[in-house]
Amino acid sequence: MSLNPAWTYDLRIRPDDMVNSVAISDDASRIAAATWYHNYSRMPGPSPFGSYAVYLLDKEGNELWHDRIDNCFQGFYSVAISGMGNVVAAGGWLDDPPGPERIGLVRAYDAADGTRLFPDDPPFPDRVNSVALSADGKVLAAGVDQLYIFLAEADGTFATPALLASPPTNPVNSVAVDPSGQWLVSCDQAGNVCLSTIANGNIQQTFVFNDPGIHFHSVAIARSSEFFAAGGSHFVYLFSKTSMTQNSPGPVAPRQQTPGSVRWVAISDNGGFITAVSNNQTTGLLTAFRGEIGTLDKVWDQPLNFKPNGTSIDSTGKYVAAADGFDADQPGGTFYLFDSFGTKIGDLGTAKMNWPIAVSADGTGVAAGSDDGNVYFFIPQDQ
Repeated sequence: MSLNPAWTYDLRIRPDDMVNSVAISDDASRIAAATWYHNYSRMPGPSPFGSYAVYLLDKEGNELWHDRIDNCFQGFYSVAISGMGNVVAAGGWLDDPPGPERIGLVRAYDAADGTRLFPDDPPFPDRVNSVALSADGKVLAAGVDQLYIFLAEADGTFATPALLASPPTNPVNSVAVDPSGQWLVSCDQAGNVCLSTIANGNIQQTFVFNDPGIHFHSVAIARSSEFFAAGGSHFVYLFSKTSMTQNSPGPVAPRQQTPGSVRWVAISDNGGFITAVSNNQTTGLLTAFRGEIGTLDKVWDQPLNFKPNGTSIDSTGKYVAAADGFDADQPGGTFYLFDSFGTKIGDLGTAKMNWPIAVSADGTGVAAGSDDGNVYFFIPQDQ
């Protein structure tokens, strides 16, 4: 069954611009996205230096505002929007080759009108790989060479310099902030999953679980419980805040193996339903798990046409979305929507690779982005 978009919106400033990240508010009323360019082909391509922008769209596909940056290297790699839809954040790559400080880029905005919430762009020594916000937008996390945390002042602007969560100091691939803003999780390329607690305007403590040899790619926090999921190498993990804050931090159940490299994970509000996409070099797999204290069990999987990059679910796990594609000289990609039992509701083929897809918490909207430079918006329909 075909998955038909309610609308698409072209973000491209230059013909080759891509959409590497999208985010959607809990009620699907606002969609954040940004442009990015990287030459994945083995053939020469345009310069990565150029103009890029962050956009905020409404549920009907209208542009509410955008913020353009010129003379930028590759643009925005990650975007986030608070659950309430009041704050937008974006992170990426400002300059290359690396210099002393101003290589990475983070910007934050008042969603009402696009007002910037950093008086000056904070400096980072490397590309910003991931950004995340609390539900009210008052806590902003950025994964770079280490974990950076920014807390909002009374007027909504973010204080600098950032709070730094240490140890460890390794390139952080993914960050997620609990809706309460009182704790957050991150993962990195050195086998670390970290949980940091925040109290009285400071990082209270950081707890570290290490699985040697695992290259962690993704973390996701359950909105209404203390569970969170992580994916790395060929494994999916289920943790809780309690299991991480014990004397020996670790998952609540044995890790589960997947046939390929896990690229993204998602988790339902209660933490009992988890999805992951894994890359089998030319194709992929979407796998769903049921989890609780002591057990993490696979309940179904579905093959994907190409190498997968993203998965997302709504609060209850009623809708499961995935995105895939080829990232080099073989064009093609797909957006998918399944129900909680793994039955395909529909899919949509695209000419180019697709990276991000995000289902709103209330299940009323799905936003996705493609290397064709467009944002796609779908309204889930039951079969």
